[in-house]
Amino acid sequence: MSRIEKDALGTLELPDDCLYGIHTQRSVNHFAYSEERLDPVFIKAFALVKKACVLANEETGFLDSDKALVLAESCSEIAGGKHHAWIVVNPWHGGAGKSTNMNFNEVLANLALKKLGFAPGSYDQIHPLHDVNRHQSTNDVYPTALVPYFGYETVQTWVKEALAEKKSFKNLVLEKKYLTQDQLDTLLSPQNMLKPGFIPGDIE
Repeated sequence: MSRIEKDALGTLELPDDCLYGIHTQRSVNHFAYSEERLDPVFIKAFALVKKACVLANEETGFLDSDKALVLAESCSEIAGGKHHAWIVVNPWHGGAGKSTNMNFNEVLANLALKKLGFAPGSYDQIHPLHDVNRHQSTNDVYPTALVPYFGYETVQTWVKEALAEKKSFKNLVLEKKYLTQDQLDTLLSPQNMLKPGFIPGDIE
């Protein structure tokens, strides 16, 4: 048995019991150049960030308690090592981690749907973007997950070492590209990369 999911590009057929959705399937189809998968430790870290977002949206009244409960439970299960087989995107898919974030959004939505007695893909009940990814950007969620992944002490050490060696960044040029387009190059200076007081403040 299968279900049909639709996006702006068209439709795709997925198995009925598949916990990821159309965005993840498109990523798998287009970035099939290796068999690598995300590190299980990073998967756990990412799930904890998604759980924090769910709880924040519930606390501020943007996500009702019934949805928040099953989504938080689903996040905890992934953080506890379950359902990792459904996180299938290639870690080198590009796009600043968007397919990784969508893989989690879709899996979490479908896990939550099953807990409420709905079939995977019933996004009128719990939506991967409107509910799971509410008030989030991949550009925030992905780097946030890297902190618990590497470890707070490790990140703190890196930042302190970089601040101590900030003169070495003075003349390095950061070449920027976005979606294959050239962007304005900038100097990789302490002013642009490690603002004194900002990152150390985050660490504290």
